[in-house]
Amino acid sequence: MIDRIGPRKPPRLFIREWMRKRGLTQTAVAHLMECGTGTVSKLVSGKMEMTTYWLAGFAEALQVEPPDLFRDPNTPTQFDLLRGETPARQAEIVRVIKALKAG
Repeated sequence: MIDRIGPRKPPRLFIREWMRKRGLTQTAVAHLMECGTGTVSKLVSGKMEMTTYWLAGFAEALQVEPPDLFRDPNTPTQFDLLRGETPARQAEIVRVIKALKAG
């Protein structure tokens, strides 16, 4: 069943949060991306279309992979949560998660 008509809302980007986490201003990011501060401002605010070209530029400037721009940098990834655990403990955690998903 279709419950909406029209374009889907674009996924949320966390560029401002990544800039904050890295301690970078829009001016610094613009310098790293070799573009104007106005361009960065328009892209971050949504006033200019975010293309894959710009996503790649932000990812490089912020030293992350492009998919990371779609997640909050303050929320740990599954890899962060498993880091430091022994391989046996990691396997146990994965088994529990799979059991919860199946249940």
